[in-house]
Amino acid sequence: MLPKENRIDATVIDTPNGFRWVSTVLLCVPCPGGPFETMVFASDQDGHVTNWADLYMERYLTRELAEEGHRRIVEGVRAGTIELDDPIVPDFDSEDDA
Repeated sequence: MLPKENRIDATVIDTPNGFRWVSTVLLCVPCPGGPFETMVFASDQDGHVTNWADLYMERYLTRELAEEGHRRIVEGVRAGTIELDDPIVPDFDSEDDA
């Protein structure tokens, strides 16, 4: 869990495909693309993530860009203009995996 001071913003959105949690944070480790990150996850209506496979992700060099990116992604998810990946759900019962 990230320290509270690393959390920039979080928003829960009700979409036709279920609730989505948009989270923007300051990362604890150096990453390509910048130290700030916004990710979208499947969640319940209270923002509890139900699948940690990210549906969308962007990174930023500054806090200001991260805050702007969070707002833009929230608007895009609400409007359906940001294409979200399908969450990866492993099928452990598949006979093809044997």
